[in-house]
Amino acid sequence: MVGKSPKGRSLVFAASAFGTLMSACLDRPICFDCTPETTNQFIVRVPTGGIDKIDLVFMIDNSSSMSDKQKLLRAAVPSLLSRFISPRCVDENQQPTGTHFTNGTCPSGAPEFPPIGDIHIAVVSSSLGAAGATRYCTRGDSTRNDDDRGWLLPKARPAANIKSWNDSGFLAWDPSGTKNTPAGSASQSDLQGDFENLVSSVGENGCGFEASLESWYRFLIDPEPPADVVIQNNVSTPTGRDDALLAQRDAFLRSDSLVAILMLTDENDCSARVGGQGFIVADGPPDLQTSHMWRSTSVCAQNPNDACCRPCQPEDKPPTGCSAIADDAACQKSGGKLDASEDPLNLRCFDQKRRFGIDLLEPTDKYVRGLTQPTVPNRAQTLVSNPLFAARKGKPARDPKLVYLAGIVGVPWQDIATPDSLTPNGGLHYLKPNQLRDQGRWDVILGDPKTRKPPSDPHMLESITPRSGAHPFVPQATIAPASAATPPTADIIAGHEQTSANDLEYACIFELETPAPCADPRTCDCPDAKTASDLSRPLCQPPSGGAPGTTQYFAKAYPGLRQLEVLRGLGDQGLVASICPKVTRSAHPEDDPGYGYNPAVDAIVDVLQPLLANHCLARPPAVDDQGHAACAILETPVAGDCDCQKPGRAPAGDDALSALRQNLKDESLCDTEDSPACKQVCACKIEEATDGAALSACRSNLDASLQAPGYCYVDPEKGLGDPTLVHNCPATQKRLLRFVGPDTPSNGAVAFMACMGKTLSTR
Repeated sequence: MVGKSPKGRSLVFAASAFGTLMSACLDRPICFDCTPETTNQFIVRVPTGGIDKIDLVFMIDNSSSMSDKQKLLRAAVPSLLSRFISPRCVDENQQPTGTHFTNGTCPSGAPEFPPIGDIHIAVVSSSLGAAGATRYCTRGDSTRNDDDRGWLLPKARPAANIKSWNDSGFLAWDPSGTKNTPAGSASQSDLQGDFENLVSSVGENGCGFEASLESWYRFLIDPEPPADVVIQNNVSTPTGRDDALLAQRDAFLRSDSLVAILMLTDENDCSARVGGQGFIVADGPPDLQTSHMWRSTSVCAQNPNDACCRPCQPEDKPPTGCSAIADDAACQKSGGKLDASEDPLNLRCFDQKRRFGIDLLEPTDKYVRGLTQPTVPNRAQTLVSNPLFAARKGKPARDPKLVYLAGIVGVPWQDIATPDSLTPNGGLHYLKPNQLRDQGRWDVILGDPKTRKPPSDPHMLESITPRSGAHPFVPQATIAPASAATPPTADIIAGHEQTSANDLEYACIFELETPAPCADPRTCDCPDAKTASDLSRPLCQPPSGGAPGTTQYFAKAYPGLRQLEVLRGLGDQGLVASICPKVTRSAHPEDDPGYGYNPAVDAIVDVLQPLLANHCLARPPAVDDQGHAACAILETPVAGDCDCQKPGRAPAGDDALSALRQNLKDESLCDTEDSPACKQVCACKIEEATDGAALSACRSNLDASLQAPGYCYVDPEKGLGDPTLVHNCPATQKRLLRFVGPDTPSNGAVAFMACMGKTLSTR
């Protein structure tokens, strides 16, 4: 290497500016029409390739009735891993050829994206206790898993001896043996087995107040995860700081990875509010003689958002313009308290404001903010850096565009599927986020919770009494009445309604692959066929109809409305799938794209595919007849100093460095209050592969990480490189700058193209 390593203060990008540069780099002209002798001078950000590492977090509901869904998720593990590790081969029209990229080649076509060689896989459960409640879901019961603390599952359950990489609590895919110390798994079959074991270990003996949103938030985002939550002065109070969780987060999460969170749950979210009276969800009001809730004032029945909607508990004086509690007709009934039939414990999270006059759950906006914003409130409600987006270990801050949330939740698959999926043999393909929006499906499955506008699909109405109504576009899905004489296929989505004082109507049901005799009443939906409510339950009837018994034939899910609120709030980064599969029987479930949750896996990977594929150039840069660039490629670190003595690097010339600093200043990325001084920004030049062997290797479909550090220009239409390298590029953009060699560009560096005309030589 030539020259001495220049030192300078690192360049720190704001998340918004980083995202702007990322999107602009693909279509801004890069000296397109000039020759190598041009005197044009400018700097532009260039794409450096697809995402090469993924951090996957699975939130799996571990309450009762989840074993059948966990089994289906376990069956989808091979499909999920295969899509990332051995991507599909696709043809020129991006259609699958039926083969996978293995041993460095596709039998036909080319891989949809380069295999991902660096994956972390974590599982957390839905159990976080009940915000300090002491009657239910307490920590320390060795026979249950009611409070897994948001910890990684192997760490939360040490006695279970669940295997993880280096006893970290998560799994690590590392076929090159260079991404982790010690090296992670290099065997796809071993990783698959360990992943399936993780899913199997979740179980279904956790807290019935499922914190399906708060659990992943606590693990990934909460800046001060509590060591415990206790009741102090009638408030759920976080105490201490969970340093063990922070250590798990620090080991698992990389700031330069794509983060994908997948929720699997068959019930609505019940993330009890910490810092308020969330404990009442499980304990009931502490000042009552019984554990039952206060009634709500009369106005709550018509408008829960009204300022006069509140609990019927004693108060010093009513809010301005509201009647006194003693004068309210609803509050005069039973001393203002609900009785046992009106307040079953398992419905405490249902329609709280209307029923109780108080909302005891965390607002869903909290979770949207946590997945999209660079700051989040800490325990004192002061905005602090969001751990999900903060720069970590000398690597750049995560671009918000690299965070996705997927929900396999309670929603009919018919509501979110493509039109061809509605035919019996049409397979199952889910609508992408933009299609859900453009086709008005959010009105179908969610409505507008803030204005109390209900969803137009009656199956998505939360109700403790039988519903009625027709599906907006599926004629066979009209709500069927509650009756043992009604077959469970009368309504193809939910079977038929039920009559139960302590259960909600279903969003959807699905037939089990194998009927299950009820051996354990805590985990089975058909423990007793003698009561009137059991006699109306479609889950316990044979598919052909007839009287229900103690054998379960169908599984169920309730409307997952709070999860859907968050997914809608994320726009194109919120992916919706149904926990009620279309196909539950298959001779080859691993290879059947319609079986179980395989369609959900495909939908998730399909949305992520553009981020994983090589980034293509919209227009060609200036090159000579050998394809050598007339411009130089510079890298400048987001954190740390420049090291131009690294292999494949050289100091940036004075003219190029000056132009880079001016560009960053124009973009307000230096010489501002939150950025370094422009004169302290440093940069190195990445050497171009020019000799025969290195250039040939760079332009071939070989493993880029094993080559000598550098870059080359690939443009097969000009005879420069293997066409499979640009196979996934649009027809008018089949060209790219290919970076090869380990750590190229350097971890934490951003690459720019510097076009300086005659003043800058690239060879």
